[in-house]
Amino acid sequence: TKRAHIDVDMRKIDILMTNGIAHHSGVDGGTDKLFTAAFEVYKYGTSPSVQDSLVNLAKDTGREIVPVFESFKRYYQFEANYADQMITKAFRGQDVFQEASFDDRRRVINFVLQYMVPHMAILQQLYTSMDTCKTQRKSGSALALDLAAASYVGSLEGKSDGGSFDGSLLYGFAMRMCVHFGTCTVKYNARANERIISLFYSAQGEAEAGACDALGKTVKKIESTMLVPLIQGTIFVANENVDGVGYYPEGFVLAQAILPIIHDADQNAAAEIKGAMVEGFPDPDISAVAQPAKVFRAVQAAIAK
Repeated sequence: TKRAHIDVDMRKIDILMTNGIAHHSGVDGGTDKLFTAAFEVYKYGTSPSVQDSLVNLAKDTGREIVPVFESFKRYYQFEANYADQMITKAFRGQDVFQEASFDDRRRVINFVLQYMVPHMAILQQLYTSMDTCKTQRKSGSALALDLAAASYVGSLEGKSDGGSFDGSLLYGFAMRMCVHFGTCTVKYNARANERIISLFYSAQGEAEAGACDALGKTVKKIESTMLVPLIQGTIFVANENVDGVGYYPEGFVLAQAILPIIHDADQNAAAEIKGAMVEGFPDPDISAVAQPAKVFRAVQAAIAK
């Protein structure tokens, strides 16, 4: 599907921004011009239909069907387009990004596009599949599941069994994170990925059979398993930043991808994570950053609830 190629537009955006930083820094606003060009790709896409643009994915009103979307809106002060706002401000150098470097802004944009936007887009399609199943539209339910799977895997993984490390969506991120957490299979795929793919196959069968109750349970399992790479990424970045690696932009995004869910479970835990990974960006308080154990304990406390 066209949805599987959203990662191609993401790659084009990154190439434009990277070239702007590498080859046009300080040259008659060259970096600004290429960031503007990248912003245009975000807004209008590269396919003939603007409907397929990344901005439409980030602002789709269909996300209202997702129960946890209410938690995200509540956490982001009822800003439904929280991801789009973050991307737009990063492109324009506004708000917290006024003092951020071009590279920090690039990294924030990439991570929001690759992980925060697809996360909710996948959930939207999963819950759409449940809704259409209940109205006995089997083809619509199956199509929604296809779109969800495409938004999870993308097109850059290739056709080899288990994919590759070239992907830039949640599937590829899970592969990279499993290496650090000992959660890879013998074929070096993430266990979370194998579970999610297996669940997608189950969901397709349930949708085609009109087994809506079973489909609902499978959707919930996919939803919870998708959090694994996001949580692993948050903890990994927190650990790396202790050694001065400087994954502050990545941590800034990953933490905010899970904070609304953490906040619902444990407000104190959410405050701990926000203080260590979000506040102070782009120059966070080093004493706060250097507390990965606090982030890990906060995540554990929230999950336990």
